[in-house]
Amino acid sequence: TIKKVGSPCLLVENVKPFYNSVEAAILRDALERLGYSVYEKVLSAKDHNGMSNRERYFMFATILPVGFSFPKPVAQTSHAWRDVISKNMHHFRDVSHTSSVRKGIETGRIRTISEGDSVSPAITKSQNRQAKDSLYILDDGRYLMPDNQSLMQLMGFVDDFDLSAFTVELGAEIIGQSVEVPMHRAISSEIAKHIKGYVRKLDSLKSLSQSSLSILGTELNSYRRGLLFGQ
Repeated sequence: TIKKVGSPCLLVENVKPFYNSVEAAILRDALERLGYSVYEKVLSAKDHNGMSNRERYFMFATILPVGFSFPKPVAQTSHAWRDVISKNMHHFRDVSHTSSVRKGIETGRIRTISEGDSVSPAITKSQNRQAKDSLYILDDGRYLMPDNQSLMQLMGFVDDFDLSAFTVELGAEIIGQSVEVPMHRAISSEIAKHIKGYVRKLDSLKSLSQSSLSILGTELNSYRRGLLFGQ
């Protein structure tokens, strides 16, 4: 597919363990054989002003002859509890009585966000099934299930993103499998810089070529005049 499309740039995202997998090594080798320069890194959403600790492996491959760098961490100004949870508490369902919550408490595997937390545990596609990796809001001893709108806000979705065509359960799966917006915005910005750097390089070469042709044209005209007038 890559051979057929011939894209100058390619971005791959996967779970963190993919970094050291055989599949990643095969993909890396195949891309390098096709002439791509390959860059790899694991990024965390919280390092790019996200509100979750979601970590993802990224591979960026390019044939453009200019440098590329992954985005550097920035100071966090967003705050999961202050900006999302505290404003939406009245939407949340109390699930303290459920067996899945009790089992999560007993095993110590329950994942929660509490008052004052700036970062939320990563949201997964099984969120609304109350599985072992579901996220709960811990408030005054109660375990609350966040609604989809709050989950989208924690992932950095725009406010008017519409999932009304789907059931609540399917909507939660879509959110859990989606990209973490601030982190993707950061890496997309670096990719844009990379492409623009190549465009600037082309413009510079074009300008240089035009200048060289202009100088060459002047020299040829002088040579012709010299032949014409016997100089």
